[in-house]
Amino acid sequence: MPSPTFTLVQVYELPDLSIWHVDGYRLRQPDEAWELGLEDAFRDGVSLIEWPERLGSLVPDRRLEITFEHGGSHGAAPEARRAIIDAGPEWAARLNALATEA
Repeated sequence: MPSPTFTLVQVYELPDLSIWHVDGYRLRQPDEAWELGLEDAFRDGVSLIEWPERLGSLVPDRRLEITFEHGGSHGAAPEARRAIIDAGPEWAARLNALATEA
């Protein structure tokens, strides 16, 4: 999925789900995010948000944060990437359930 940098939002419609890919980099104020239709994304779909800190307090409390780091740390090759997952209590339980099923 390419970043929606110029459109700010790209919506992918699946049969049972909408995926909202949001790039908050160009937002000047968090309230500008409402103009993107985020209330629909938060209510009805899955939201993938780049630069979530630009949304301020509008970022939902119920979320799964994934931070990507460039390689070279922890003995990894420079071209490697590392994903750090920060899950709140609800997501932690869901992810643990998936891990035990695998």
